[in-house]
Amino acid sequence: MYTSNFDTIIDGAIQLSKTRIDSLQQHRAVLGSINFAKEYATVSLNIGRQVGHSMAIARRATNNDVVFSFNRATADQMKHRLNFFNFHEIESYSAKSIPEETYRKYDTIWIDSASVLQVSELDAIYKTYADSANQFVLLG
Repeated sequence: MYTSNFDTIIDGAIQLSKTRIDSLQQHRAVLGSINFAKEYATVSLNIGRQVGHSMAIARRATNNDVVFSFNRATADQMKHRLNFFNFHEIESYSAKSIPEETYRKYDTIWIDSASVLQVSELDAIYKTYADSANQFVLLG
C-alpha cells in the first residue's frame, strides 16, 4: 500500500491523540462532552491542498466511522473513494446535511477539508457526535 510522509504524520498524530484521550477522560465530567471532544479528542492537521488528505481518510476509515465532506459533491466523491478502499459501508455525508444522531458508538469522525467549513457546521458535527465518538480527525 502507498504511504507518504503525510501518512506518517497523520498516523502519529492520531495515535498520540488516542493515548491522551484515554488518560484525560476524568475531564469529560467537568468540561462536558462537546468541549472535551474539541479540546482533547480532536486531531486537526492542515498542511495545504493536494497533499492527499482525502485519500488518507478513505484508506483509514472503517465501518465504525463517519466521514464528512464540505459539500454534497465532495461527499459523493469521498463515497467512491471509501468504496474503493473498503469492503464495507462507511457513512459519508456533507457537513451541510448532518444526520440525526443514531445513538451508536463511533471510533472516529473524519472531517475532510475541515478548514473550509463554517464554524457553525463544525459545531453542529460536534454537538451531534460528541457523546458517541471516541475521536474527531479534521484534515485539510
